[in-house]
Amino acid sequence: MQRSSMLAGAVEMRDGIHQELARVLQPVRESLLTLSELGPQLVAANDLVLALGGEQAPQVARDLEAVGRLLDLVDAKNEHESQVNEDLSGRSISDAARIVIEEAGEPLHASIIYREITSRGVQAAGAQSVASVLQRDDTHFRRVAPNTWALTTEPPRPT
Repeated sequence: MQRSSMLAGAVEMRDGIHQELARVLQPVRESLLTLSELGPQLVAANDLVLALGGEQAPQVARDLEAVGRLLDLVDAKNEHESQVNEDLSGRSISDAARIVIEEAGEPLHASIIYREITSRGVQAAGAQSVASVLQRDDTHFRRVAPNTWALTTEPPRPT
């Protein structure tokens, strides 16, 4: 077998594994977004119960501790990424989304794109407005799953 055909086979295998990994990780990313919203709500509700003289439920205490640890990990990751990632203020939603998807190296859900570009200075009304912009820009983006977007062309690979 020639080296070039072996390389093509290896690239195809790598890309297939990467696509499967991206598919598997998408629900995890979405769950982390939900967790980051529900965790503080659970803390506030628990604080209200305690303030009104209620008792701490053992399962709630365990869940709060687990949520706290997970949110600490997410915060640490986000802090690291914010130190590494460039400021995108002044860029269009389309340009910023292109940069974010390139950096991720995989398709991203509109809610993740929205969160990332707005945390880096881009003004957007919400994840749906981001999805609308990406849907209209079919020269740069293609929908690969519900509300999940990839670049139409892959960035050049190093030779």
